Amino acid sequence: MTTKVLACLIFLSFLNYSSLVAQISVDIFKKKWKLSVDMRQRMQAMNSEQREAFAQLPPEVQKKLELEMKDQAEKSLFEFYSDNTFKVSIEGHDTYEGTWRIGDDGKTIIARTREGIEEKVIIKKLESDRLVFASETRDPNNDVVLIPK
Repeated sequence: MTTKVLACLIFLSFLNYSSLVAQISVDIFKKKWKLSVDMRQRMQAMNSEQREAFAQLPPEVQKKLELEMKDQAEKSLFEFYSDNTFKVSIEGHDTYEGTWRIGDDGKTIIARTREGIEEKVIIKKLESDRLVFASETRDPNNDVVLIPK
């Protein structure tokens, strides 16, 4: 491979990285985000005993529990500020604050709470109406979906 071709490839990969970082930086601040509950994903996350117990409930009770989970999720807010701070309120009760930064790969966000707990999340999708990420620290297979409030 010639030096010119290699230089072009390096330059293009840098541009892709820079544009991804810029997209994360711009899109994430424009709005407050709330959790979106996917019941299929919630069911998959349950162990077999929990799934069996849920399946044995009458349909009206299942529907009531699903609505309660959705209502609780909508009370959870995620806010990322341009000064690299964040605030997360879970179900309107527990509030976590701290700092965040974009990882060196441009595809992750590293958040550190005021208490010093650090979490690395993988950005899987970032669109104007959806932010999908998974915790690399906890469970990379369990997607968290946020939508604008």
